[in-house]
Amino acid sequence: MDARIRFLLPVWVGIALFAGGQASGETYLNTYFVNNVDGIDGDATVYGTISQPFQSIPYALSIAASMAENHPATLGWSVIVNNVTVPYEAPISGITVAPGVNLIGWNTPVIELPGYGACITMGPSSNVLGFDIQAAGSISVKGSAGAFDTACVRMYGASGKITSLWQCSITGTAARDTTAVEVYGGEWMKTSIADCKIINHAYGVAAYGSGVNITRCRFESTTVAAVYVDYAADKQSGETVPMLGDSENIEKTGLNQFDDTEGLYVQNVTDEEVSAESNDWGTADATEIDDKTAGDVDTTDYFTKSIGPGTVVVSLLDSAGDPVSDGVNPTCTLSGVAGVRDATSLTFIFDAVSSGQHDVEAAADGYTSESEQVTVSSITVTAVELTLSKPGTGGCGGSGKAAYACCALVIWTTGKRYKKNHPRPRKQ
Repeated sequence: MDARIRFLLPVWVGIALFAGGQASGETYLNTYFVNNVDGIDGDATVYGTISQPFQSIPYALSIAASMAENHPATLGWSVIVNNVTVPYEAPISGITVAPGVNLIGWNTPVIELPGYGACITMGPSSNVLGFDIQAAGSISVKGSAGAFDTACVRMYGASGKITSLWQCSITGTAARDTTAVEVYGGEWMKTSIADCKIINHAYGVAAYGSGVNITRCRFESTTVAAVYVDYAADKQSGETVPMLGDSENIEKTGLNQFDDTEGLYVQNVTDEEVSAESNDWGTADATEIDDKTAGDVDTTDYFTKSIGPGTVVVSLLDSAGDPVSDGVNPTCTLSGVAGVRDATSLTFIFDAVSSGQHDVEAAADGYTSESEQVTVSSITVTAVELTLSKPGTGGCGGSGKAAYACCALVIWTTGKRYKKNHPRPRKQ
């Protein structure tokens, strides 16, 4: 598995699925299994193993929560759900994933949220992966004041706690009057919403006092704002805001797609700047992008060419972490196919790349050529960063990752030098 995928795939998933098993495949480390729909008797008489799975998600989560509280595990306690034939109807009270618990969907099971207020609630250091989450057509979502006060998922991050929502499809009602995800608190290096598809909502992600990293997500048919940013109710200005993209760190940020967005792309009502670089806004018109953001939002280095699952995006950087200049004629190939550099994002974009191993090679006048083998997935955007070095500059050559490790001091001290030397317009 490629290192970039591993970075965003928390290690608890790999351990839960592949480690700790006995020869019979019956026992897995700190893991319970669920198969069937809620409401069927018999949970107390089985063991939550593969051959004797629990039959309701809430019951399995309650057992995992008790174990996480009384017997904390480094990788947490996991509940793996396999249900591909019958949608799981969540109880009116919703589903709670307690701190230290991971809820993992196998074969993308469907969870239906039945009505007003029902949602999946994620505590700090909980993780949810691989579900098709749907708001029922009869769901009532408006309170007495007409506010949009039902969310399909509520995440609660905390300092130092890894909390993630990954590879989920979250679909609202035909009326599009729900919020897909509300997230409270958390740091961007620890709290993330990644590789999710968010469709038919008033708000896609509403972040309150949160530094959540929103990356490689697709927003479709949002009516008010795809991303809404506000302070937490009990906090003042100066707190963190979401990370939607940093053009100097595309392997871990940005690469979101916005399609058929009737409302705003980003609505920021705080005094802080939201970094939203390196995204596909569904248009190459800078004025249109500017008109569909509110507040202080940096949308520079956007893609003028559409990206999506199966796309490979390659960024070429020099040893200081700045984009390699067009003046030195940079080139990039993927498995021998030459790419064309996007004029705004300064990346090379390859469409419809087949899944599997591919060789990326890059060169520029006056630089040593570099290459890296990457694993491409058809279900996500793959980002690659290659650092080109000049001959005789010391040990900063080699692959992008080796160059970053070797030149850590240089990058640390120069920081955002390119951006400081090339000021960008900000929204007033």
